[in-house]
Amino acid sequence: MKKLNKIIQITILLLLMVNTVNVQAQNAQVEQSFLLNKKWLMYEKTDHKVICEYSQKIIKHHVDSLFIGNEYYYLSDNIDTIFDMSKVGKYKKGKYIISKVVTAKNDNLVVLEVIKAEGNELILRNIKQTWLLKYKVY
Repeated sequence: MKKLNKIIQITILLLLMVNTVNVQAQNAQVEQSFLLNKKWLMYEKTDHKVICEYSQKIIKHHVDSLFIGNEYYYLSDNIDTIFDMSKVGKYKKGKYIISKVVTAKNDNLVVLEVIKAEGNELILRNIKQTWLLKYKVY
């Protein structure tokens, strides 16, 4: 009986540790200064050279050295459902990167959750998907 109680206690402790790690990952923030003046190369889930470059207000996208397009963006601690152009370039840190293609309507937005932003690595998750977008400084 003592051995069974010990196993239950260890299992509960491990579950608490896993839940703590998940909560910490969901609370990651990124500062705009971390994103700026770098070329971010996607290093998983693609056979192409996908690069993103952040300026104060715009994300430039390149695939295999070809310019694909620009997106306006802002950082937020909340998940927005409509793109708010008045926030572009004003918020210097957040848990989410809210973006939309420059030529799109305001309701056509992408919300990326910041999973990790440290060193030379940026890991994001589109809130509508389950997979991660992993970038490193190029």
